[in-house]
Amino acid sequence: MMGDLWTGAPLLGSRAARVARLRELLGSPPDLRVHEVSAAIAVLYLTTIVSEQKVEEFVIPALSAPSHTARTDTFLRPLGTYGDAVQALLAGDAVVITGDVPGGLAAPASQWPTRAPNEPSAEIISRGPHTGFIERLDTNVALVRMGVRDQRLRYEAFQASTRSGTQGALLYLQGLVSPTVLGEVRAALARSRPSVTTDAAMLIEHIAPRARLFPTVGSTERPDVAWAAMLEGRVILLTDGSPTALLIPQVFAHLLAVPADYYKPALAATFERTLRLAGLLVTLLISAVYVAMTTFNQELSPTPFFLSISQARLGVPIPLVGEIVGLELLVEMIRQAGLRLPSSFGQSISVVGAVVIGQSAILAGFLSAPAVVVVAVSFISSFIVPSQVTAMTLRILRFPLIIAAWAFGLFGLVWCLMLLLIYLSSARSFGVPYLAPVVPLRARGLQDTVVRRTLTSLRRSFVARPAAAAQAP
Repeated sequence: MMGDLWTGAPLLGSRAARVARLRELLGSPPDLRVHEVSAAIAVLYLTTIVSEQKVEEFVIPALSAPSHTARTDTFLRPLGTYGDAVQALLAGDAVVITGDVPGGLAAPASQWPTRAPNEPSAEIISRGPHTGFIERLDTNVALVRMGVRDQRLRYEAFQASTRSGTQGALLYLQGLVSPTVLGEVRAALARSRPSVTTDAAMLIEHIAPRARLFPTVGSTERPDVAWAAMLEGRVILLTDGSPTALLIPQVFAHLLAVPADYYKPALAATFERTLRLAGLLVTLLISAVYVAMTTFNQELSPTPFFLSISQARLGVPIPLVGEIVGLELLVEMIRQAGLRLPSSFGQSISVVGAVVIGQSAILAGFLSAPAVVVVAVSFISSFIVPSQVTAMTLRILRFPLIIAAWAFGLFGLVWCLMLLLIYLSSARSFGVPYLAPVVPLRARGLQDTVVRRTLTSLRRSFVARPAAAAQAP
């Protein structure tokens, strides 16, 4: 409590008293160094995050100048309170305390741990830029500027967390971004005050707090995806300490696209997007349709198909709906086990475990072969969906659909799909309808949804500000 009171107090007193108080506020850490430049000047900095070479070559020579206090507007900035001094030290600055001058001065001298901008392992592509964001905010902003060298690029800083002091960046192209989207993003950032943000993904729950079945904020670790999003009229959010960029808005059409779509012919990209849409529908519906066709709507099943399933289920003691639900849960447990194991053999153990368990259960008569095939197809189809968050949502939605199909057959399944469609039609992502450009229909936007036109014929994105409004003064 005393520390909180002192952080707002003016940085006054003798040089020794101010140094002692700053040391106390930081808890006397072993990496805090007090460099005595002279009898009247002391420089404080944290050796773990500050380059001592910068202090020796730039800060101390600047202090040796007779009029160093006059250089505060170019190199040294003034500090008025103990809280300002503490935040400067934690930000990697060197803090200068002068005995005959009230307050203090801060000089940039940070040297944070960093890594090379290598390609992210989760978004590897065979063609295209092989660069990824890293955990440094200034480096990530530089990567964005490298790909979008446009005078309309706007960069706004914001505080991503209150307690940890994480800084963030909001980037967009003026004239392309919709004023509605930009206004809602700014309002969401003003409302959200997360105490700790260690990754940009944690910011999503604060700027889009309403629970959504499907993601309304996209994410990527690839600068080329961020470049394309900005050119579409979307807003980019970056935070310090995170290699993830948030893309706003995110609608359903964005869930089918991947970066590689724009590095291959339009026909191939369209074919692959069609496969992704089919995979999305298969992973969502195949288990529920199988349950409905074999338990409730048997008259709609072809006779050979129904007889084959009935013969395979002879002697199986578990009801069909319990068999499907149990297999779905078993597959999810195997999936989670594979994620927790080391990557070198996690996938192998998951595949072998699923094959051994499935084959043994069939031979023992606990499960039927058609049910195992249906769940396996559903499992494989979930990996076709590019967005991991969407794939998880689809896996969760499978269970209520299976129960509805078991209780009411195809009639109940259709009603559930209608409710889901109504929900998606009413959802919005920062002012943009979630099913745009299909609902409401905007023919211009259909050029880059499931069907991808050639790059030479693509026009302004449906997310971007209308051309007439963008050109207006």
